[in-house]
Amino acid sequence: MDKKINIDAFILAAGLGKRMKHLTHDIPKPLVKVNNKPLIEYSLENLINFGINNVVINLHYKSQKLESYLNKKSKISKKLKIKFSIESDKLLDTGGGIVNGINLISSNPFFILNSDTIRVDKEINIMNKMISLWNPEKMDFLLLLFPLEKAKYYKGSGDFNINKYNNITRVRGNNSERYIYTGLCLANTSKFFNLPANAFSINKIWDESIKKNKLYGIIYSGNWLHVGTPEEVINAERQLKKI
Repeated sequence: MDKKINIDAFILAAGLGKRMKHLTHDIPKPLVKVNNKPLIEYSLENLINFGINNVVINLHYKSQKLESYLNKKSKISKKLKIKFSIESDKLLDTGGGIVNGINLISSNPFFILNSDTIRVDKEINIMNKMISLWNPEKMDFLLLLFPLEKAKYYKGSGDFNINKYNNITRVRGNNSERYIYTGLCLANTSKFFNLPANAFSINKIWDESIKKNKLYGIIYSGNWLHVGTPEEVINAERQLKKI
């Protein structure tokens, strides 16, 4: 897509990647390859396909290797304007990491992406649908969710429930339908203003939004893969060949 969208994206890429074991001894997790392509390039391709131009990426573990790859070796990254938010002293987690780099974001809302997931849309680019549903008066965040029952190789127990109005809450009850956060959300930029850039999870902000009924979700019907362990790398390679 040649059209550029006036929305920025923030990719969370600073984590230690400990669950990847030997695969991240010498490289950061976003550079772990799936079908001979670094994980982060799947996210960058989705952004390019949507039409996003400006991207902020936070860095910590093996930061120089990831920055060097994106600046010198990656052909995909050259199609984007990338700024780096360096967490040099300590890892700030998801919430603190975004607060640390929020001054590099120039749009409201903006997309937040995890760098350890792979999304393959079906008929429609799901980011277009998220933008069409965005209501800044009602929403702090709009999260893309995936049904737990469809995530065959995912070992978690699910993150959220969702009601008929698309409000989401933490999982309640053993028999409720559970959904996984896919690592993609649309966020109100102001939610990260005037917060200390300390280490904290974005879940802290989400829980505050839940109390105000301002955390919303949309269920994803495309192909989604979580890639956080060596076993999940192997599974992702197998599944992508079937798509």
